[in-house]
Amino acid sequence: AAYFKRIRSQEDHVLILNAGDMVMGTPVSSIFKGAPIFYVLNHWGIDAGVIGNHEFDYGWKRIEEFKRIANFPLLCSNAFVMGSDGTMKKLCDADYRILTFGQLRVGVIGVVTEDTPRMATAFAVKDVRFTPSVNALKRLIPEVSKQCDVIVALTHIGFDNDKKVAQQIEGINLIVGGHSHTK
Repeated sequence: AAYFKRIRSQEDHVLILNAGDMVMGTPVSSIFKGAPIFYVLNHWGIDAGVIGNHEFDYGWKRIEEFKRIANFPLLCSNAFVMGSDGTMKKLCDADYRILTFGQLRVGVIGVVTEDTPRMATAFAVKDVRFTPSVNALKRLIPEVSKQCDVIVALTHIGFDNDKKVAQQIEGINLIVGGHSHTK
């Protein structure tokens, strides 16, 4: 948080993104099922985050709690849950977010790996439908590009899949990715 505050005090236009798996790996996260992590992340000044496969560790319904706590949007355009009316509903706050930095409008589209069901317990992803991230990005780029100057794919699909996205999809200017922990 101190680092991000310092950078923002030195620069006019700073974009801070989180590429997912926010709730994994710490005792505090495990004991309290992820919630405290979002209270901490609120101090970072994050502009947007994408959910990762570990946001499902305590069941997909915990994502509702994460959204309530986070003061930044949780994005995901390729994971849906069945609503009580029988229609598929967004699991996260939005598919994408448009951010403005001076005259520059930046569109950030979130996708999570569609392999999440193979990495999570059946309970954690019960009733969640994952669609291919490539299809979600292709579907949204025409819509988002009308509203912005730059498109960022905020992904949690792994470096090898990020490279495929870069090769297969026109219109993405930058990929900020997570999942594979590639530096």
